[in-house]
Amino acid sequence: MKKEPRARQFMYVQDLDHLKIKESDLSKVLKKSGALEWAYIDHDKDPKKDQEGKIIRPHIHAVLKYENPQKLSTIANLFNDQTQYVDIWKGRIANAYSYLLHETEEAREQGKHVYKDTEVVASFDFPARMKSIRAKISKSPKYISSLINQYAEGKIQYHDLEDQIGIFQLARRKKLIDQIDELKADKEHEEWLKKFKGKPMHTLWLYGEAGVGKTRYAEYLLRKKKM
Repeated sequence: MKKEPRARQFMYVQDLDHLKIKESDLSKVLKKSGALEWAYIDHDKDPKKDQEGKIIRPHIHAVLKYENPQKLSTIANLFNDQTQYVDIWKGRIANAYSYLLHETEEAREQGKHVYKDTEVVASFDFPARMKSIRAKISKSPKYISSLINQYAEGKIQYHDLEDQIGIFQLARRKKLIDQIDELKADKEHEEWLKKFKGKPMHTLWLYGEAGVGKTRYAEYLLRKKKM
């Protein structure tokens, strides 16, 4: 007979409509779980459908961390539920906490709603823990590369990139970011030419000393920006 798997870290996921206990009792249940630490959140602000068209119903995510290995059935029984709704969390517990807020790379790529620290109920100071986690993540080359990739794909703006990785990391990758900007500008120009193909075009030369407002005036003329 196959032994039931044991682990120290778990994530319980269940639709709010299918919870076998009262949502108001979750904190009581988790406090009595014997876990070293725990945290949970309602994911009730997600898009109604995922990228594959599957319906996303409001649901709960609960993370539990133990000192000693526990059975899946033990965790499921806490919630009066079945083991199929309990996953062994094999990664770092910090990643589990980041996922509660949808701050993981996978969640960002899927366009999931990003939740606030204060929306999580935990046995510890969750905002303080996330501040520490973010500080470590922001120095990760993989994390920085993923954000630069999102910038290249137009998913985030330059100011978002700067906010996430800081000026120092921007400076270290200035050459790459400049190349991305050049390629994005070339692509935008090609699309602009396609849009105006066959239409009469005029050339307007603007000249003058630096600082007189040539660029601003050009933007006003072409993009109808306010002066």
